[in-house]
Amino acid sequence: EAHRLTNRSSQYSKGKDQISEIINAALVSVFFIDEDQVVSMQDLGTVDRISETAESLGADVIRDGLVLETQFRCKGSGLYIAWVDDVLGIRKSKDLELLGKLPYEIEIVDSPEELISKISEKRAEGYNSRIVAGYCWDWKTNGKQNGTDISFDDSDVQLRWNTSTDTWGNDDRFSNEIGCIHSSQGLEFQYGGVIIGSDIVYRDGSVVTDPTARSDTRGTISGWRKDPEKADRIIRNTYRTLMTRGINGCFVYCVDDALGSYLKSRLEQFKR
Repeated sequence: EAHRLTNRSSQYSKGKDQISEIINAALVSVFFIDEDQVVSMQDLGTVDRISETAESLGADVIRDGLVLETQFRCKGSGLYIAWVDDVLGIRKSKDLELLGKLPYEIEIVDSPEELISKISEKRAEGYNSRIVAGYCWDWKTNGKQNGTDISFDDSDVQLRWNTSTDTWGNDDRFSNEIGCIHSSQGLEFQYGGVIIGSDIVYRDGSVVTDPTARSDTRGTISGWRKDPEKADRIIRNTYRTLMTRGINGCFVYCVDDALGSYLKSRLEQFKR
């Protein structure tokens, strides 16, 4: 996942950046890139950056040698991916009027209680199901056995970020913990529940982002004021990634009521 390359790695602390380290370490380097999964200000593995670095090091560059046209997440539905791209404001998508034929279960729920109930029902039916959330709450329980991290206005629900990043996604002991972008990226579940935090809202007819509403415990948007455009895309990419972890379906709860209503309307208009 070359889009997650950063300036420094634990193996090579003296290199210029991970891109140059990889190119210098091999006769041939192949980079698999999905710029829609850049989720941190430290991520620098874009197509342009890798190409520029390779050329500066005297390497021959072949761009776009292979393009992945289809995927198996979300029942292989490119239409659902296109809908997510469109409603999150990542890019405009065509042919969304076909959404009514979508072979994918997607529902916008009204409360964290309903989200938990939906995922619990799927888990009781034998499906591997997890809840993930945008990084809008501090990781207070880091290193602690007890405590909670995530709470909501007008709700008694108290949730905890995932304890283990290695086993959280496949160990039932952690099934009630909430995964963040760091622990869930690269994983998939049969059903996913997504909590969209207040870092992305619906205002004046548009989906807009608010980096100030994001927790920076893990440093994903550190220094965002120097590049607000990248921070905006990181927030949108985060929810695109979280909303595409489910193979069979996805349930979404929005902290911002207006965003929840907007997503519902965007679903309903294509189901008529």
